[in-house]
Amino acid sequence: MRHTIIAFSIVVLLAAAAAWPTGRTASAGGACRGQPVTDEAADAVVMTANCFVPTIIRIDAGATVTWFSHDNASHTVTGANASWGSFEEVPEGAQRSQVFHTAGVFPYYCFLHPGMIGAVVVGSGGPAASMAGMDSGRSMSLIAGAPAAFAGVVAIIAGAVALARRRRRGQVCP
Repeated sequence: MRHTIIAFSIVVLLAAAAAWPTGRTASAGGACRGQPVTDEAADAVVMTANCFVPTIIRIDAGATVTWFSHDNASHTVTGANASWGSFEEVPEGAQRSQVFHTAGVFPYYCFLHPGMIGAVVVGSGGPAASMAGMDSGRSMSLIAGAPAAFAGVVAIIAGAVALARRRRRGQVCP
């Protein structure tokens, strides 16, 4: 029984450590509530007030789109399913660029602000042949808190499995 309490305490402490604030202010959600969706032919998107402006940008194949952060909160430009872009934060005053070589519709979002979404329409907007036709010049990076959160989830699952095994063996009271 004593070992079970110790194991459970360790699992709880690991989960709490994974969820502990890292010093950054959380500002999730919001993202252009009540604002109209904008659709423009342009090569630049401004990140402001937790919005991508314009929401939909139209370009020709081979063009470069640049995202400029004019917000006091950091943002990301992450392609749907993390197929392009990055989880790297773009702080106020910074910018990120992406070249789109193939026609298609490329939705994206800010990982830090759910609901902050946009789309790049390349050419006529037909389905993209593959993600291989894009070049951001940088590799995908993980967000700062992801390893700790993953470790917390693994610790919780491991603790639950250990507890279930002990119960099966009759070593823990039901």
